[in-house]
Amino acid sequence: MTKTNKALVIGAHPDDCALGAAGLSVLLRKSGWHVTFLTMTDGELGGDPQLRLDEERISASILDVGLDFGHLPDGSMAGRQTVEVLEAKLELHQPNLILTHAPTDSHADHRVLSDSLVSAARRNASVLFFEGPSTLQFGASLKIDIAGVWDLKVQSLLAHASQRERVRTVEWAEAAGRHRAWPHYQGVCEAFAPVRMDLSLMVEMAAQMTMPVNTVKHTGNKTTPRAWSVV
Repeated sequence: MTKTNKALVIGAHPDDCALGAAGLSVLLRKSGWHVTFLTMTDGELGGDPQLRLDEERISASILDVGLDFGHLPDGSMAGRQTVEVLEAKLELHQPNLILTHAPTDSHADHRVLSDSLVSAARRNASVLFFEGPSTLQFGASLKIDIAGVWDLKVQSLLAHASQRERVRTVEWAEAAGRHRAWPHYQGVCEAFAPVRMDLSLMVEMAAQMTMPVNTVKHTGNKTTPRAWSVV
């Protein structure tokens, strides 16, 4: 029996996972992976926490990914407590691939989560950092074309309606995506920085995702392969 690969995308707040890795998550899911978003806080400093959790549930359902919560305090995540929650969640979900915030970030919760994950995931072979609107000096060395699933990423971000006035999430995602696409792609990409990456897993991921897809408006009617690029 073939073992199902699992990816765990970990964000500090509702909408962080979609901002950083919605496109890759859908591509993995369509390739047979089981993908889960783990949201570590309820986002109470950014609005009503119940509303924010409901928005996260809608966003995850749009992407058809699993969802879990850490329920840590927004704005005051502490290293030891965060590591303990992460260790428990990693034991629960048993991911082959883990993604979270880059440590070079202006948001304190993002930095705490990034540093804590490196400690908690010390026995995991494949860990990637993603970027978001508050990321600083992101040293991306991997990128993936998400033009074929761009509309789903946009829908997942629009589900966080309470945040649209606070953070122009769709505008940031498109600007970052177009920037990361240049010069290898004509559409939009997501970018990642590996902490460490099992090359056999990366080859397997590339093989699963190099299939023709009809892209959306960013590339017209062209047919292009889904594939990783090393930059």
